[in-house]
Amino acid sequence: MQLKDYLKIDWKRPDLSTEEINKETRKNLFSEKLESVYERMESVEILNSNAKSTDALVILKLLLLDLFNICAEYKKFHPAKDTNEITSRLSSLPDSLANLFKDKKELLNIANLESNEKNAEICEEQIAGLLTGIEKFLRLIRKSELHTTLDDVKKRWRVQIGTVVGIFSLIIASIIYQKVKYPNLTDGKAQLFLLSEASPVAIEANSLTAPVVQSKKGEWVDYDFGITEPISFSSIRIDPIDQRRMKFSIAEITVLGERDRVLYKRDFVLNENFLIKDFSSIGEMNDLKAGKAKPGGFVEMVSTGSNPFFVLNTSQIDKAKKIILRTRITEERYKFKD
Repeated sequence: MQLKDYLKIDWKRPDLSTEEINKETRKNLFSEKLESVYERMESVEILNSNAKSTDALVILKLLLLDLFNICAEYKKFHPAKDTNEITSRLSSLPDSLANLFKDKKELLNIANLESNEKNAEICEEQIAGLLTGIEKFLRLIRKSELHTTLDDVKKRWRVQIGTVVGIFSLIIASIIYQKVKYPNLTDGKAQLFLLSEASPVAIEANSLTAPVVQSKKGEWVDYDFGITEPISFSSIRIDPIDQRRMKFSIAEITVLGERDRVLYKRDFVLNENFLIKDFSSIGEMNDLKAGKAKPGGFVEMVSTGSNPFFVLNTSQIDKAKKIILRTRITEERYKFKD
């Protein structure tokens, strides 16, 4: 078939001539008989595995006869009625088929074999080789003597369906890849853990949360973390986002006490060395990498996992009532509008 033939869109079966119909009938017959042999081969395997050699040899004898008669069907001569006829009739077969039988000495003599495990296993192996060889021969015959226009049409259908499935698979794989590599910002949460000597581990009991709203993507937002009861701490673990591959920038953090009195305040502006001032106050970091660095601009970082955080050592702060974190968040692939 030429390339242009694969571009035709026609799902109607072709009209076959009488000769082609006969060929298709023969091909279907061969397929059905081979399938039947394969099904009974499974029974032989089960019998041999359970040491039932006599029963296995009975089925193997019938399979040998069936395989020879498939070849007889191909040559259109009378089928053999017994395995004893096979050896004398091999000369009637094409050499390629006859040779498949001739080297199976034990199998051809199966009617006279002693019923034991060794003979049953040898014959099972030989019948499997014979089956494979005959199937390969008939596969070649399908492409030559028994070839019809329906084969060309079916080949075109397989190529067209395979192409369409391949394209859709690539599209779906591309969408999944994009979603995994470049996820979109969704509603989530920012979280602060207030740490002290009495409570040095980040646990929910000493945490504050604020919603991160997707509709505010890329905008500066003041996240207001209210505190029910005044609390004292000496460092803050800042979890600005709970999603991977998100970019965030922090402008400043402010800690307020009673009557909104400022207890602590600092910004995150980069100096000429691309470091934030008082960099030594930054402690442990997790699932984070540096983003765009610009002297005079605010620090930018990107989350590399779903648990990004860094620890800010603030020194001792007593009776805090509120913390305000000014930050902006967007997807890693986008830039902030300065």
